[in-house]
Amino acid sequence: MEILLNRIHEGIEYLTSQGKQINLIKMNPDIFDSLTQDELPNVKICNDATTVFGVSMEADENVEKYEFIISRPLN
Repeated sequence: MEILLNRIHEGIEYLTSQGKQINLIKMNPDIFDSLTQDELPNVKICNDATTVFGVSMEADENVEKYEFIISRPLN
């Protein structure tokens, strides 16, 4: 799981450097369950909301591993 978290963090950093804002991370339910059951420092669960690196995260059975939902800033 730590390898996956590192890749997600790298993806967030790259997209942010490109001027894109990540609104949500969708994950395969199995991966989502693993991340939320393990004691991982960068995954926070509170009030039925789950975040990783400060970005909301949700399970989606249509996603193989994970995907970023992004929005581009208006120019």
